[in-house]
Amino acid sequence: MIIAGQKNIQERLDKLEENVFITLQNQKTLSEGQSSLVHNQTAIFEKLNEMESKIVEKAGVLAQNKSIRECKVLLKRVEQSVCRMTGEVIDKELDDVASTFPMDSQATVAEVEDRLQSQDYAQTTTTFLHKLKAPVIMWQT
Repeated sequence: MIIAGQKNIQERLDKLEENVFITLQNQKTLSEGQSSLVHNQTAIFEKLNEMESKIVEKAGVLAQNKSIRECKVLLKRVEQSVCRMTGEVIDKELDDVASTFPMDSQATVAEVEDRLQSQDYAQTTTTFLHKLKAPVIMWQT
C-alpha cells in the first residue's frame, strides 16, 4: 500500500513536471509575442512621428500655395482694373509671351525659338517687346 501511494505520488509529480514544462513553453511563446508587439509599437511610433513632421511641412506648403493663389487672384483683379482705366484690352497671347520672360534655361530659349516660327507668335512677341520698351523711352524724354 505504501508502494502504491508512492507510485501515485510519483505519477502526480511527473504530471506536475509536465505541466510546469508546458507552462514554461507557453510563457516563452508569450514573451516572444510581447517582444514582437513592442517592436511593432516602436515601428508604429516612429512612422507616426515621421508622418507628423511631414504633415507640419505639408501644412506650410499648403499655406504657401494658398497665399500664391490669393496673390494671383489679386494680381488678376488689379490687371483688370488697370486695363479698364487705361482702355487696354487683356491679351492672352501677350500674357503667354510674357510668361516666357525672363528666359532662365536653354529649354525655354529653344521653346521660344520654335514658337517664333509662327508669324502670329512673332508679331505678338514684337508687340510685347515694344510695350516693354515704351515706358523706358517715356522716362528718358
